[in-house]
Amino acid sequence: MDWTKQRKEWPLKELSRFSFVQPYNWHIVDTQVSEKPVLLLIHGTGASTHSWRHLVGLLKDSFRVIAIDLPGHGLTQSKDHNRS
Repeated sequence: MDWTKQRKEWPLKELSRFSFVQPYNWHIVDTQVSEKPVLLLIHGTGASTHSWRHLVGLLKDSFRVIAIDLPGHGLTQSKDHNRS
């Protein structure tokens, strides 16, 4: 997926950011409230941060919610399709 094309329709786009940690440019959704306990949401195969679009809103009052797109899913591109 291409962020420049998906940005307008992507759920939680206002919380989306990218972080390069070799070899991936990870797509992350982060509520960025540092004084709350951190809750990490990781989707299953064939999914993306889209999976959490409704849940993040329910959890963000109690937690700093971080969701990531795994390599080859959503907006985190895989460098090698055999390495996901």
